[in-house]
Amino acid sequence: MNINKVVFAGRIGQIKSSATADGTAIVNLRIASSKKYKDKSGNLQEKTTWMSAVAFNKQAEVINQYFQKGSEIYIEGSLEVRNWEDKQGQKRESIEIRIAEFQFVGSKSNTDSGTTQSHAP
Repeated sequence: MNINKVVFAGRIGQIKSSATADGTAIVNLRIASSKKYKDKSGNLQEKTTWMSAVAFNKQAEVINQYFQKGSEIYIEGSLEVRNWEDKQGQKRESIEIRIAEFQFVGSKSNTDSGTTQSHAP
């Protein structure tokens, strides 16, 4: 059995929208999720994990319209490996979440929406 499902929630640190040559909307996100814990000495520590995520078509349009840097977001999707070549010709690889569903999280001031909404493709 193979399972590739990711659930991630946090604050958007970066949001970039673009489109393909054929007009397909794309939104790329960097999302930060922090957790607090006590170390061996009992001191409160915080660790932040950053993830890249991508959405396409209508989802990309909605995310771009209603979310901004600092907005909270909940996403579900799958991990995908993306390969590309940088400006120096070096082959690069990154792992990102391909968004299947997302929800507004937090207060109205964060998302311009007072209700929780779910969006699937």
